[in-house]
Amino acid sequence: MPGFCLDTGPILDLAVLRYYSEVGGQSLVDVSVPPPIASLVRGLVGPFERRAFANLLRRARPISTIEGVLVEIGYKIERTTLNNSVFWRVVQGSYSQWLIEELPAPLSHCDPAALTEYGPVDEALLQHCVRTGATLISIERPLRSRANRLGVSVLHPTELVAYFS
Repeated sequence: MPGFCLDTGPILDLAVLRYYSEVGGQSLVDVSVPPPIASLVRGLVGPFERRAFANLLRRARPISTIEGVLVEIGYKIERTTLNNSVFWRVVQGSYSQWLIEELPAPLSHCDPAALTEYGPVDEALLQHCVRTGATLISIERPLRSRANRLGVSVLHPTELVAYFS
């Protein structure tokens, strides 16, 4: 079974939502995120998307991502109030709870021209999906378009509602 591969956006959304859920004592589905941090949550914006994503994480296996995703998350939050040990504990707990496997991203599998155009994280995610047949979950339009051109199955988090409600 090929499973699912998560891009940075859905994992960042999950981490932000879980952080505010734990800090505020609200459910993952109902939690509200204060501005300006709310602008970081771009895919799991409402209760239907959040519930579907949580269902995917509970039901689907395997679920993977690549090592560079956490580096991208660190970059996105480094100048925010999220850059603290509680946030990173939540991220670690999310990976453990939902059995998200963090895989190496060998550059040897990547095309140098694609690395230049799309960056090492996006290119490694796509090459992983090409090799394994995993469905990519991403909010990034250019990445989803390239996945389609490569024959990689790809879903936006909002599309999960149709499959995992």
